[in-house]
Amino acid sequence: MKLLINISSFLLGYFIFLTLYETYYKNIEKFSSKETKEETKEEKETKEEKETKEELETKEELELPNKNNLLLYLSSYNKNIVNESLKWYSDIKSDDKEIPFFSINNIIQFKPFVLNEKILGANINNITLSGPNSEYFSKELKKFTIMFHIKINKLSETNTLFEMICNTTSKYDKKEDEEIYIPNSVYIKLNRIKDDIYNIVINIGSKNYVIEDINDNIFNSDITFMSLRFNNKKIIFILNENIYNFNYDSYDLITSNQPVIINKKGNIDGILYNFAYYNEELSNSNINKYKQYVNFYIYGANNIVSDKNKLSNEFSLLKKEYVNTMIDNKKLLENLQKCVDNK
Repeated sequence: MKLLINISSFLLGYFIFLTLYETYYKNIEKFSSKETKEETKEEKETKEEKETKEELETKEELELPNKNNLLLYLSSYNKNIVNESLKWYSDIKSDDKEIPFFSINNIIQFKPFVLNEKILGANINNITLSGPNSEYFSKELKKFTIMFHIKINKLSETNTLFEMICNTTSKYDKKEDEEIYIPNSVYIKLNRIKDDIYNIVINIGSKNYVIEDINDNIFNSDITFMSLRFNNKKIIFILNENIYNFNYDSYDLITSNQPVIINKKGNIDGILYNFAYYNEELSNSNINKYKQYVNFYIYGANNIVSDKNKLSNEFSLLKKEYVNTMIDNKKLLENLQKCVDNK
């Protein structure tokens, strides 16, 4: 009876082994016979994964263009607004200077961006930003680029988005036989002329340059991009994708000890995401790079890249674990086969 039980147990075990052999071992043999081809395919996949990773890492390393000439950069999403001290600090710090900041007259409330709740915009309704003195940026104002990413909710009759006071200049009037003193400044104003129609008034020195009849529908987008570029010959204003050019009657402007102002009197009801001041005239290419950098963070592409890299790493670990498991299974079956052969 005992012998019968032993024989039955052996046969049952051998049957289970044969089942496992048919199911797994032959598949592993097929896998082994194609090992060379699979390695080539794996090398190709590894190469593609490496190229994809390098591409993502390159995108993750986006930087602001021409940082050496970027004197001031405000962003609402890098936790540089300190409501306790009513200061909004720049993200950029020169080696030989303290971190520049804008003073704010009221506590700033934050509002999540509609397409990316992780990004907080600064509500500047009834908020005036008073920054470093004009002379901080340059003694002689010969060229610059300023840029805004802002969501405009509502405009008043007169809205001064940006103002930089310069020193007055004098001119001798022969008829009056006296010196005439001329006030100079740089500003961008959005002035309502009727219903929902606005003029954008750009002042350089003592002369206005006007972009007429702008329908306020242009401000209905999630974010409005505005840029003012200046050199001794040209003034270029960008409103989203629209570009306006003016010739400039060249004469030197001397900056003053008056602070730069953003949203004078707090008249613009809007959400400010960032502001940049370059002491050079940026090229179109660099302006596009700047916009790509800002959009990369505002629209959450940086989070997508981070998530993709995380998933890629998890996939690599799972793939490695799978290969190791297959190797272990193969060794196990080989040992089982040896045991059966020995018996």
